Amino acid sequence: MVGRDLGSIVAEGQRKLAERLQLPSGYTVTWGGAFEHRERAMARLQIVVPVTIGMIVLLLVLAFNSLRSAAFIMVNLPFALFGVVVENGIVLVSTINGLRGATARRLSGRGVSCGCVQS
Repeated sequence: MVGRDLGSIVAEGQRKLAERLQLPSGYTVTWGGAFEHRERAMARLQIVVPVTIGMIVLLLVLAFNSLRSAAFIMVNLPFALFGVVVENGIVLVSTINGLRGATARRLSGRGVSCGCVQS
């Protein structure tokens, strides 16, 4: 079938088969081939993706000693284009944390002004 995805073809086949065929007790229909491989891959991804994201969050928390900073970076993940946004988020959090530490030591209680830092 040209111009259709595998999932919709199998779904249509399953629907039509269920409408037209009554299997005797003890018999089942299984869909194999590329569809079976796709289903197994999707099942694996449902485990691998959350575990990977959890490991990334853990590493970010350990790197910044802050769940808030890690969450800030992870919120930008859906906008990531080849990891550029994630890298920029890491650099931004590192810069902000560095400036906070330097500013706190330098001003020690005085008013703080914000500005842009260009490297």
